[in-house]
Amino acid sequence: MATCDQLREHYEAYAIGALEGPDRAELEAHLARNCPTCTPGVAEARYVVSQLAFSAPDQEPPAALRERIMSVARSEVANAPRAIAYEPGVRKSWIPSWAWAAAAALILFASYSLYQNVKTQGELTAMQQQLEDRLRQQKQLEAQRANYEKAMAILQAQGTHSMQVKPSSENMPMLQAYVHEKMGVVIAANGIPMPAQGHEYQLWMVPKEGKGAPISAGVYMPDAAGQVLTVAPPAPNMADMAAIAVTEEPMGGSTQPTSKPMWVGPLK
Repeated sequence: MATCDQLREHYEAYAIGALEGPDRAELEAHLARNCPTCTPGVAEARYVVSQLAFSAPDQEPPAALRERIMSVARSEVANAPRAIAYEPGVRKSWIPSWAWAAAAALILFASYSLYQNVKTQGELTAMQQQLEDRLRQQKQLEAQRANYEKAMAILQAQGTHSMQVKPSSENMPMLQAYVHEKMGVVIAANGIPMPAQGHEYQLWMVPKEGKGAPISAGVYMPDAAGQVLTVAPPAPNMADMAAIAVTEEPMGGSTQPTSKPMWVGPLK
């Protein structure tokens, strides 16, 4: 005797009259004893099948598809055997009516399943996109928190000294820098304009004369409100650094400054 779980997958086929053989017999045995699982399951399947025609969106089939179906139908009717006996006033069909009903229900069920699958796939794609957006936001928040914690550690450390990094233009705000020879540099500011499209700000450690070329200390962007809080690692030999400077560079930064410094401040 088949279990209800084994028969569950046959409910829809039974509802449209397409279930045959032992599976049909087993399911009908369950229905005969009013099985509390199969009886409502088949009833629900019958309801779903009855509603399939109302679930599919109205759409005109392509003319080529319609013509192919009608051509096949005309061919089948032309080649079908005639009724063996003729009764006046009675038209006999060479295909039983239950077969037409079963075929129509099966087509509707397949269409409905395809529609539901496409709909579900779309919902899954949207959910996956939302999840990716949330994960990206979480990573950004974690990076901001780590940056803030590093900045606070430098600000509170002994040996940190503050300095102002002056702009090259009077219309630009001042940058405030906090420098620790071993821990790094914190740059903080408000009202910083966004750089040109495709560019970002790059921080440089400028060595004393004869001590080499400027050393990149990282790139950064102000937030939507124009605020900046960025932490740069210390230079390999901070004692040889004379100043810090900020230039506007292409996205990803440059190996050496490619524009005139927008902010410059001497290191003490």
